[in-house]
Amino acid sequence: VLDRSNLMPKLQKEKASNPAEILDLIENDKSIYYSGWMSKKGRKVRNWKRRYFILKGHTLSYFAKEGDKAALGDINLETCMVDELKEREESGRPCMALLVEGRKLLFTAETPEENLRWYLYLVCKNAELSYLRKLKHTNQLANNTLLAFMEQPMVSQLRLDN
Repeated sequence: VLDRSNLMPKLQKEKASNPAEILDLIENDKSIYYSGWMSKKGRKVRNWKRRYFILKGHTLSYFAKEGDKAALGDINLETCMVDELKEREESGRPCMALLVEGRKLLFTAETPEENLRWYLYLVCKNAELSYLRKLKHTNQLANNTLLAFMEQPMVSQLRLDN
């Protein structure tokens, strides 16, 4: 198994990768891909609660406060769909929705810029998982330029000329 710190140099050096190898690397990775504060609309009590979120591998976990060891919940991006970032009638707030096993979970970050960041990271991680699983199933190689973009969606330029 590759060390994740070697992932970006590998993706930049080679044109294609074995999707099973990349999936294994990402799914077993313990480093934080993205983290920060967002508010989540409660499932039972329908009010907004501020939570600390951590995106690792393909799991989004949320905690009562930063530094907590036990997550209040985990969302496997494999079992969800990221809905668009927009103002929702049910909340009146600009937020994103994750559609998870028939439920709609609403989230909003503290600023519009942070909302966009979270949205891009979640969409890219969701797309990465779908892309790699499809390629693994069909025994095709993964395009490393596309994987590099999905690993770093906030990079301002995507080079397509190599």
